[in-house]
Amino acid sequence: MKEGRCRYEVQLGYTVPKHLSQKLLIDNFRLYVSIDNALTFTGYKGLDPEVSGTKYPTMRLTTFGLNLTF
Repeated sequence: MKEGRCRYEVQLGYTVPKHLSQKLLIDNFRLYVSIDNALTFTGYKGLDPEVSGTKYPTMRLTTFGLNLTF
């Protein structure tokens, strides 16, 4: 890892209010999206300081999710 490198991972979620979720016979209903490698700040001039022997930068991973409790 290069000195001065900073990566960000972001998660945003929404919990549906109980009075709405209970109408669907669900105790808890939560939606979320998570982004890994959302932003990278570094003084490195190449594509990505963690990549060796390839032309491709580190991938950004986006995950969508649903948490249900009955």
